[in-house]
Amino acid sequence: MNTENQNQLIKKYLANECSDQERSLLENWYMNEADKAPDLLDIPDYFLVQKEILNNLKSRQGRNKIALWKKLSVAATVFIGLTAGIYFYTNINQIAQLKTPKKVVAEKIAPGTNKAYLTLADGKRIELTDTSNGELAAQAGVKITKTKDGQLIYSSSADSKNDTQANLFNKIEAPVGGQYQLILPDGTKIWLNASTSLKYPVSFTGLNERKVELEGEAYFEVAHMTNKPFKVVTNKQTIEVLGTHFNVNCYADEPSTKTSLLEGSVKVFTQKTAQPVFIKPGQQALLVANQFKITDEDVEQAVAWKNGDFVFNGENLQSLMRQIARWYNVDVVYEHEAVNNTGFIGTISRKKKITEILNAIELNYNVKFKIEGRRVLVTP
Repeated sequence: MNTENQNQLIKKYLANECSDQERSLLENWYMNEADKAPDLLDIPDYFLVQKEILNNLKSRQGRNKIALWKKLSVAATVFIGLTAGIYFYTNINQIAQLKTPKKVVAEKIAPGTNKAYLTLADGKRIELTDTSNGELAAQAGVKITKTKDGQLIYSSSADSKNDTQANLFNKIEAPVGGQYQLILPDGTKIWLNASTSLKYPVSFTGLNERKVELEGEAYFEVAHMTNKPFKVVTNKQTIEVLGTHFNVNCYADEPSTKTSLLEGSVKVFTQKTAQPVFIKPGQQALLVANQFKITDEDVEQAVAWKNGDFVFNGENLQSLMRQIARWYNVDVVYEHEAVNNTGFIGTISRKKKITEILNAIELNYNVKFKIEGRRVLVTP
């Protein structure tokens, strides 16, 4: 079959004009290739189209659906597998036009962006999203600069020796639906995830340690200073390093605090633990009820958010939805207490529209989503 005929088949399906044989060929491809198609094809609204096909099957065939697939010939499966890529690549416009009321309502819900608020030592609050790039302020010999790519940079003057810096603190807050990057005067780089705040000294000059206070989630690349340890204080634990790369997840609504180490070494302790625990690269310190559990984890999953992805590796539905709620700035409402907790494994870009994320989850969990304004209703 040539390309023109292939194009006609997808158009006919979308227009509900396919013969039974043509419709079976297309639907059979979906049933057999559903798991790998999203990775092979760059199709807008793939999951939405797939769901529509599955709904058609349910309404038309009911419980006889499985029997139908068994009757289809191997040749038909091979044919569709070879030509499906052409169908969908050449018919993006037709697929994109297939929208449901849920899609229309949800288009206003965009992914998060570089967005944050800075509170200076004198109490002045600056909205970094709308502020022009360049120098924002100067405090006790420290210059604060905003770059165009979502960074806030602190730089000390070479001759600055003002000890009053030690008493000056700033606070940066990435709201729900936001993220930001910060570079401290010592060269330490910090990435803030959505719904995260960090309090820190304007300068570490005159201090015996470099201590910051974290709420939410952040990734740290700490500049090495042998005689001045770097400490991250959360509401449940303290992390101490000399210079290393690690991620801390300490959201108040999460059941545990997670410290994941990529490079170097980290010491973690609480006020109620007699001895600190040490973790090595590739390990995670999980704090639950003031008890640490050290596990070997895929720590790349822990920092996937910094690289622009959601990486789900068996989390329950509630865990997934908490991440989505922070990034898309939505409220998640469970209409019934009973939800399917089966783990979902997969990687999805954080740049995707929320409907694409939800449609993917619907295919892996026994749930339905409905969007009303900025509320996502979850029904088992």
